[in-house]
Amino acid sequence: MRKSLPLLLLLVPALACAGIQPGNWEMTITTQFAGAPNAMGPVKQTQCFSAKDARDPHKFLGSAATQGCQFQNQRDTGSELSFELKCSGQIQMTGFGKTSYTSTSMQSDIELHGAAAGRNFTTRSHVTGRRLGGC
Repeated sequence: MRKSLPLLLLLVPALACAGIQPGNWEMTITTQFAGAPNAMGPVKQTQCFSAKDARDPHKFLGSAATQGCQFQNQRDTGSELSFELKCSGQIQMTGFGKTSYTSTSMQSDIELHGAAAGRNFTTRSHVTGRRLGGC
């Protein structure tokens, strides 16, 4: 995924176990910062994922997906994945999320908490993805 996308899009957990189909995917994200009157987005982007990419969470999510972030306590029912996040780096964050998915679509809600410049913050992101067809 392009580096210009918001970081939260890259934090969507690994869905390789879901049998995600390779192909051209459209990803859309909307992010709300607690206390801010307007949401950021929606931001849309399409990306072609090969069969290898769809099996490898690092490829499917982009190279920045695991930089400084760890998915913990993942629970996958076969159609829903819940997880906790712990991110380090310039801004340390913790949070949780839930992703519902099929082989051709996904929907995720992620909440992150952190501190920057001596102030605490919370972000809530809603991410959707859908397979558009072959590449």
